[in-house]
Amino acid sequence: MNLSTLIAVVVFFASVVLSQKIAVSAGMRLDDETKLKLAKVFPKRNANYTIIIFGIMLAYFVGLYSYPQYSRVITIAYALVFCNYIFVKWFLNVKKLKELSAPQTYIRSVSISFALFIGGAAAAVIILAVGNSTFER
Repeated sequence: MNLSTLIAVVVFFASVVLSQKIAVSAGMRLDDETKLKLAKVFPKRNANYTIIIFGIMLAYFVGLYSYPQYSRVITIAYALVFCNYIFVKWFLNVKKLKELSAPQTYIRSVSISFALFIGGAAAAVIILAVGNSTFER
């Protein structure tokens, strides 16, 4: 494992840990009634999100297996679909939190947690790509 890979892994894991700390801390500050409302709605939504992401990944791998000559196009399409999925999921979650009358501070914390996670993942990908590029000496 080269240095850029190690740095990318550390950046990604740090963003995951910090984003989870923010989300859990925000959840602990909710009153019991709001926690109950969220507990009734979000497990079902998360199960649906899991099925959707499984379908996206399955289509990606089937596409790569069936059409290896188009792997670059398939990978770019997958990245675009996945990014769209991530942002739509965030938008729908924030919308649902507002419908459930979640406190604005909680919604902001969830958004910050999301942005930190996505930003850390993007930074890790960039570090990995630059570190493993052909520009390296």
